[in-house]
Amino acid sequence: TSSTLSSFVFKWDAAGNFVFAKPFLPTNASGNITASYLNLDATGNMYVIGDFNRQVDFNPDLVAVDTLTSNSNSQDVFLTKLNATGVYQWTRSFGNNNIDCATALGDDAQGNVYFKGSFTGSIDINPHPVDSMILSSIGGSGGRSDYLCALNSTGGFAWGTKIFGFLNG
Repeated sequence: TSSTLSSFVFKWDAAGNFVFAKPFLPTNASGNITASYLNLDATGNMYVIGDFNRQVDFNPDLVAVDTLTSNSNSQDVFLTKLNATGVYQWTRSFGNNNIDCATALGDDAQGNVYFKGSFTGSIDINPHPVDSMILSSIGGSGGRSDYLCALNSTGGFAWGTKIFGFLNG
């Protein structure tokens, strides 16, 4: 048998009143998505980061879709932006054929979003479909490294770097 794992984002106002709930749903019976970190910027935009595998519809609108597929059905990282009222803005994915994860999320006053994660082998941390920025882990496929990446408010790649790594063993 197969199973799926879905994630939801909820928002309440300052008085504790329910504002909205947004689902992130796998598109097949074996996909998974885990929302790990949430960040609100100064204007109320919501950033959600985590990992997924197989196919996931990241647009929580029940009619429109934005389906992404992980590399070789492995675990990849996603970053999704919803505006202050919960309207879907964009999703970017990052990954390789190994297990990739996100471990931190933040923003700045200019609307840039920053995130940290880890990977094995190599990873393309530029979500643009044509451009790339490939990082290689310490020791190649036998090591794990961390990365730090920044996107602008529209989800465009600003910069990224490998920050350290270690050998498995």
